[in-house]
Amino acid sequence: MGHIDNLVKALSQVGWSVKRAVFSGLAASYSVLSEEEKEKGCAFIDMGAGSTDILVFKDGILRELEILPYGGTDFTEAIAAGLNLTFDLAEEIKSSYAAATSSEVKDEEDILIKKSSSYNSIKRKKLSEVIEPNTAHLLKLVKERLDRSAYRKYFNSGVVVTGGNSLLYGFLEQAESFLGLPVKMGGVKNFSLSYYKVPIYASVLGLIKFAALGLAADPAGSFSHRKLVKGLTASIKELYQEYF
Repeated sequence: MGHIDNLVKALSQVGWSVKRAVFSGLAASYSVLSEEEKEKGCAFIDMGAGSTDILVFKDGILRELEILPYGGTDFTEAIAAGLNLTFDLAEEIKSSYAAATSSEVKDEEDILIKKSSSYNSIKRKKLSEVIEPNTAHLLKLVKERLDRSAYRKYFNSGVVVTGGNSLLYGFLEQAESFLGLPVKMGGVKNFSLSYYKVPIYASVLGLIKFAALGLAADPAGSFSHRKLVKGLTASIKELYQEYF
């Protein structure tokens, strides 16, 4: 819990007090899952950079939770090592060109990348061959966890996935085949700015919704999502300027 304590301390130094901490997977569920999906029963998978959160809902209640120590960073590191790229460049081409499995990519597809002062081309299929074992490993871990779930037979709303890695080309199809369950992308709901409705913003927007639910009873009626976002942005900027 040391990193959380450090974050709370840093926020307090710019005038913010922390009333409650919420882990990222639960926060993401607030912005992505409908009440109907949680009521009927579903598995929710939030794929973050350092971990993958698996949440099981039934009758509107969070019934089970597991955090797997495997996430998007592991995919990026595999690309960096396999193709001799920097981490940042590997992250960039993963986001733009990677496919969950090599069978999704044609042999002749090339990617032009800049290394130092020159441009090199690599086969997109090679990129996907590097990432394919990571996809299989992650889905194996997820399947093992879901197969052990006491609520597996109640996944009436299937599996909902979100997070950056869910955007990999062909990932949803691969997950559905591997898990033996219907799988769909979880998009952010009830947020006016369409730019932020992609899965990578699910946890951040879920935190905003969580705060909105907690502050909705403000007797002055002064709370709004826009005010919260504006306040958070200003304080984060101040914190950044103070320490960086």
